[in-house]
Amino acid sequence: MEQKPTINEELAEPVTESPTSEPLLICSQCGAPLANEDVFCPQCGKKIDWQVRSVSDIDDQIKRKPKKKIKILVIILAVILLIAALLAGSYFFFNSKAQAIINELDSDSPSVSSISDDYQALTPIGQFLFRDKIVAAFVDHVTDNPYSEADYVVDEIALSNYADYKEIAQLFNITNADNTNVTEYIDAVLVLKEYEEYNAITKCVFASISSYNDWFDYMDKAMENSDYFYIMDMYIGYAYETIQDAVQSAKDSDAGDALCAEYIDALSTIEASIGDVYSGNIDSIDDIDPAITKADNIISDVVDAIDAVENIVDNLPEIEVPENETAQ
Repeated sequence: MEQKPTINEELAEPVTESPTSEPLLICSQCGAPLANEDVFCPQCGKKIDWQVRSVSDIDDQIKRKPKKKIKILVIILAVILLIAALLAGSYFFFNSKAQAIINELDSDSPSVSSISDDYQALTPIGQFLFRDKIVAAFVDHVTDNPYSEADYVVDEIALSNYADYKEIAQLFNITNADNTNVTEYIDAVLVLKEYEEYNAITKCVFASISSYNDWFDYMDKAMENSDYFYIMDMYIGYAYETIQDAVQSAKDSDAGDALCAEYIDALSTIEASIGDVYSGNIDSIDDIDPAITKADNIISDVVDAIDAVENIVDNLPEIEVPENETAQ
């Protein structure tokens, strides 16, 4: 049985023009054969642009089409891989900067400048990706380093750290939307800064207050035994020794503060007056009342400051950790 020639074989045969033959009609877009009545290419849908092509032109176009499609696919794949590499590199960079901030927050005294530089380096994209994680780490740090007073003296080092915390909170733009009141806590602690001026005098008073109270007790006992000279003289001697101890203790704690100087001066006046009385010279006894008043007023101011500090510390707001956030 004779095999029927294929379409390509038929097309490969020489085409001779005759008055009755019609030229081969093809699509200029895809090379598909067209019928005379076609308005759009049945293969690619392009509006017909009638032209006559040779069989070799058709074969060349058919051969070129797959190569062109492969080239386009390769370019698209290369672009996708390039974008993926850029995204992965950016994420790695942002993650390293975020981790550097978290590591700095884990230190005892975080550096504001270092944190600020790394946070700015994150750019808005990195800040968007890692801000919540960083804020959670910051809240953890503040929670792990609560302000605590020592002997009712305002802790200047702690307050210095909290001044830095306030700058960091402003850098991260922490608001109520972050579901934490860490900024309120920081602000409440920083109120204590106004009592820093009492640090030196508080130390001075606390160092001497025990001896200062003792001399009062001894003087009261001396007055109670005024009918018994030797007993009275003994208690006055005790009072003199204890006021001397008070003066020395205050001087040992003096940090050059003006209020400390006033306090020590008042105690020294009391010491001199009691010394004169003990030695038999009672003329200077009139100097003792103003000195006692001065010392008592300073002690009263210290007590008021202590009460205020206690009240602030006792009523500090509780820090809340942001929900659904865990610093790694």
